[in-house]
Amino acid sequence: MRSYQKNIAIFWLSVAFVFILLLGPAQAAVLDDVRAIINANYVDPVDETVLQAGSVEEILEKLNDPHSVFFTPEEYQAFLDSIGDSTFSGIGVQIESAPEGVLIVNVLPGSSAEGSNIKPGDIIISVDGKSLQGMSSEQVVSLIRGPENSHITMNIKRGNSKFSLSILRQTVVLPSVRTNLLAGNIGYIDIDSFGLETIREFRQGIEELHSKGAKAYIIDLRNNVGGYLVTARDIAGYFIGSENALITQSRNNKSASVPAYEQRHTISEPTVFLVNEFSASASEILAAAVKDHDKALVIGHNTYGKGSMQRIFQLRSGEGFLKLTTNRFFSPDGNAIEGKGITPDLIIQENDPIKAAQLLLSGNEKSQRIILRIGRLNYSVDTQTASTPAYWSAYGEIIEQLPDYTLYRWSEESEWQVADPQQLKDIYPFYFPSYKNLAYLEPVPEDKQFILTFSQALEKKSFNKDSLELIDVNSGETIALDFLFLGSRQLLLIPQTQLEKGNTYWLLIHPEVELSGQGKLDAGRVTTIRVENTESLEVIKVL
Repeated sequence: MRSYQKNIAIFWLSVAFVFILLLGPAQAAVLDDVRAIINANYVDPVDETVLQAGSVEEILEKLNDPHSVFFTPEEYQAFLDSIGDSTFSGIGVQIESAPEGVLIVNVLPGSSAEGSNIKPGDIIISVDGKSLQGMSSEQVVSLIRGPENSHITMNIKRGNSKFSLSILRQTVVLPSVRTNLLAGNIGYIDIDSFGLETIREFRQGIEELHSKGAKAYIIDLRNNVGGYLVTARDIAGYFIGSENALITQSRNNKSASVPAYEQRHTISEPTVFLVNEFSASASEILAAAVKDHDKALVIGHNTYGKGSMQRIFQLRSGEGFLKLTTNRFFSPDGNAIEGKGITPDLIIQENDPIKAAQLLLSGNEKSQRIILRIGRLNYSVDTQTASTPAYWSAYGEIIEQLPDYTLYRWSEESEWQVADPQQLKDIYPFYFPSYKNLAYLEPVPEDKQFILTFSQALEKKSFNKDSLELIDVNSGETIALDFLFLGSRQLLLIPQTQLEKGNTYWLLIHPEVELSGQGKLDAGRVTTIRVENTESLEVIKVL
């Protein structure tokens, strides 16, 4: 089944396969069979001019549906053979139809495609001199696959450039579900496709991660472009029980609600789903189900937007099979998916969404944290982790993408507060929640120095490289400082490297700083600084 899961499911981009034998005279013409099937079953009424085209190819071309495809008996048998295998000989890419050929949506690790530097977003224009324009994904699969250790030559378009590659076919092993326990007891589950084995592997992965102490989950649906509807409903049942997973619409706008398959237990731990522009079909069903039922947070890019389902019909003549779009599907709330996709709760485009998900699941009762309410769900961020350079940028994008007037609080016992648009713009409280704001300095020089003036005499022993920090707001990197005492209440700070014009910095005075007779500061202090001009000294009063 794995070969189906990482190839056919992906090339197929459909979510339900129902095999129907249409009985009738064996001598019926293929063309008449195709006309009859389309006329009776296509999701939309079909114009007579389409049905009267002179060949099956012309009919499907006029139908203008990339997901409706005709198979010869040989092509169909090859398809069935591929479903039964766990490996195949190819180059290790996932593809989707595109006007110029086929679009590469994912490259499998360790594959010959990866070794040849093929990248997601590349378009294969031709294989061994044969143009792929107008071909279905299934037809392209038969060209790319072949005997192990044989070569194929592909012409590829990347952006505005084109190039040719000779690539070795190798055995490709297709994983369906991969799991890992991340720091903070976060269970990571990568679902590569929705095959018939996927639910078993998903169940095993959940049980294994739970036994290892997983307290939250990340479900990765990026680059997963579909598979079986039954599998999507199975996995949805772990989150929404027997609630509706989707709404289908057939010919004449007949609608039906389709429930998930309830499992023995539901996943109640905080969960984040990851999606991108190549998450399609069954992935969109699952993401929409957990989103509409408020069972998990969905982050990443807007999804692909394939909201149609196909059925396979055997022709009465026995001369072929027709894969035909017979239904559209919608989210449980009735939102259209076809051509629109699923809009994530948080758009994360500039940073690694795994890091963003880890942050949203990182807080606990022992950490300094902020609890964010996004929609109806609460997610807890460990602000100490978020303020490290490794996670700084990802956290910044989370804050930038929070809806205006997001609710937040600092512990389960504290009151909910409302983050107005200005708070979401001046984001330092989300990194350093207990710090008090001092002067906002702009413009200041690239070679600036600072004088800190305190209200009381200083305990010099409390000053070191950890008690004062100058941080680049864009990256979270710390700028090393030299400091010089100018009497009992003043301190001169000198950045060791010149700052960058146009950048914003935070000067942090941590609570470890002590005043004579007063002890440590009641809270840290922060000054926001923007570098723009050539003045050389700024004075900051610390009260």
